[in-house]
Amino acid sequence: MKKDSIMTVISFLFMLILGSIHDKYYVVVSLSVFVFVACYFWKRDIEIPNKGYLISGGLVLVPLLIHFVLLWSNLIIIKKLENITHIPPVITVGIIGLIVYIPSIYAAGIVLNAAFNHIKNMHFHKMSIDTFFLIICLVFVIASAAVISMKVNYHGDEIMSYGLANHKDGIEMSFETGVTYKPSEDAFMEYITVQDDYRFDYSIPYDNQVHDVHPPLYYCLLHTVSSLFPGTFSRWYAGVINIFFGILSLWAFYKLAGLYVQDNRNVLYIMTVAFALSSGILNAVAWFRMYSIAMFWGLFITWMIASGINRKCNSIQYYILLCFVIIGAALTQYYMIIYSVVICVIYGLILVFERRWKDILGLVLSSGLAAINAITIFPAMLYHMFSGYRGEEALANVAVNSAAALFRNILSFGTMISQDLFGGAGIIIFVTLIFALFKLKDKKFYAVVMAAVIYIAAIIKVAGASVQRYFYPVYGIVFFIGLFSLYVFTQYIVKEKGKYVFVASVTLITIAGFWVNSWGNLFGFSSELLEYADSKHAVDCLYIYSERWMIPPSYEEVSRYNSVTFVNSSHLEMLHDLSIISDDELIVILAGPEIGDVCEEISEAFSQIEGRYAKAGQYGYSQTYYFE
Repeated sequence: MKKDSIMTVISFLFMLILGSIHDKYYVVVSLSVFVFVACYFWKRDIEIPNKGYLISGGLVLVPLLIHFVLLWSNLIIIKKLENITHIPPVITVGIIGLIVYIPSIYAAGIVLNAAFNHIKNMHFHKMSIDTFFLIICLVFVIASAAVISMKVNYHGDEIMSYGLANHKDGIEMSFETGVTYKPSEDAFMEYITVQDDYRFDYSIPYDNQVHDVHPPLYYCLLHTVSSLFPGTFSRWYAGVINIFFGILSLWAFYKLAGLYVQDNRNVLYIMTVAFALSSGILNAVAWFRMYSIAMFWGLFITWMIASGINRKCNSIQYYILLCFVIIGAALTQYYMIIYSVVICVIYGLILVFERRWKDILGLVLSSGLAAINAITIFPAMLYHMFSGYRGEEALANVAVNSAAALFRNILSFGTMISQDLFGGAGIIIFVTLIFALFKLKDKKFYAVVMAAVIYIAAIIKVAGASVQRYFYPVYGIVFFIGLFSLYVFTQYIVKEKGKYVFVASVTLITIAGFWVNSWGNLFGFSSELLEYADSKHAVDCLYIYSERWMIPPSYEEVSRYNSVTFVNSSHLEMLHDLSIISDDELIVILAGPEIGDVCEEISEAFSQIEGRYAKAGQYGYSQTYYFE
């Protein structure tokens, strides 16, 4: 593949993606072309297209060029550039568009030429290894998209992910109390969507995270996707990020497992397919926070360390990459700092024992530079980890937790992992792990197991409980340890028939996982409340809250009512000044106060209501009541 051809293809994809702003159909085309190019040119040379394909490609790109110029001329970044250069935005964007458009014509011709040649010469009977892995990736994408599409509701933290990524006025919602929002969804839209004038303004997620408790990388990515569709909200903005990093996690899992079963490609593929269809992994992808990215970093750094253990001397490029991986992990989730430190210390001890002094120097420099750069990029992480309320809470948990509480949390973790990843067969997997540790003499495997165990124990101690999402960073690693242990066990016990027993066991675990897993991140248990809200779509809603951070979990429910009016529980006298009821019924949502504290005030404020009420349900921090 020639360099100039590579550049034209990149220009073409860049053109497609830039042209996709505001239009979901162009997004689909962009991604489709990208997938095709990645698959077709995986190990092929680009053929020079004829004039017919070049002309066709140029015509296809004209609408994209116009689309790009019209939309990007309104970006606030381009308008700021106008103040400096005094060049009209249309001219600036037009020049950029033409620079990309001209080589893109050649690239479009290449893609069209390749597509037609590919169709004419399709052969499926000789499937390459790379092609098979791409098929597994496709299966994972379909499964992930299916699970995300079945998501019924959102956790408050998930809605806050959008707010922290996009809200320019701080980390909490900025509605006006006593003001009626109709449609009710409008009360949330300023918080969870990007406003037109603030697209690609990364000071928003950065500053919000300074005042929150997490590093900013995930929120900057979510802000980027949301900026492509300003003023709108969709589960797919966060979902696409999770699926993308899920694919990267699948690749990292494939590379990690390949270090241990490289002599048996079929077993490697079985393990990779099991990862792609694991109910625990898919459930994690449906959780709209930074943990899918953290899972990728966990698998990637584990693969790097495991692959570096058996080499006599790793290259400079290896340690440069390790430095960037640690930076990425630290800017994604603070718990990843714990895992990075643990696995690097284990690696360092192995290097010291083997007297690999050059590698020790490389490890110290790369990890030290990673720490310095991560802190330089986001200095607030020091306050978050040691002085913020989460940091103080973590230190208190370390000091207070008893051995009995730690043991209970470990048992809780074991039950959770058994159901999430191994279809309820956790005890069997644990037995095979003990067997594998005794039988194998592989320091790579020992290092991975030790790193995972120390991380799990540390998080249980620091968090004070077995919170599922805190273990997502090592879900892929734990899944690999379990499957590899099972493989070793079947090979030793069943011998010649071992691979068949392994395949059967993994198949049963995968199928059982779909039945045993609670699929908690889909929040299906709230469907009854949402159906009730749909039945009351013409009714107005009064939302009485104690703290604003309690409100985001109610987004899906509130958006179904006719209107919503927010009142703080410390200012109930405002109720007498409101006129929000269109009929003789009212939905009241309480986030903080109890019904007994506000019932009398509501009855006095709204004469249409006789004071009769019934509880409709509860979700998050709120309880819903129907007054008539």
